[in-house]
Amino acid sequence: YFAKVAPCAFISAPMVASEFAAIAASNAEAWRWLALLTVLHNDLAISVSDDLMIRDPQTRATAILLRLAGCRGGRLDLPEPAEVDASQEALARLTNLSRTTLGEMLRKYEESGWISQSYRRLTILAPKALREQCSLEP
Repeated sequence: YFAKVAPCAFISAPMVASEFAAIAASNAEAWRWLALLTVLHNDLAISVSDDLMIRDPQTRATAILLRLAGCRGGRLDLPEPAEVDASQEALARLTNLSRTTLGEMLRKYEESGWISQSYRRLTILAPKALREQCSLEP
């Protein structure tokens, strides 16, 4: 459904258990960092699943839009505005809404001054207002 629309970097460091054991033997903190990464990724997976199960379509779409922009999940220190590189079609699929329904919602948000839209990009101008509109926690 999604394609790369902006430059990105990806690092892969495949490692077998024996290699990690050697690292952990020389640095006891390695286990703590591995556990922390595991907990953080589990927390993210659960919170994304929670957003996807919101029954109200507008609240669900807003929660997912805020998450894609990095404005959800306790991250309140991000500078505004926040950008989301995705088409309306991709967002509609992700939020399980029709493109028409999502488009109407986004137009209302744009008229309110909370977002701006351009080709395959949304800019969230007022994440706090969007959270308040849908009674969403950060």
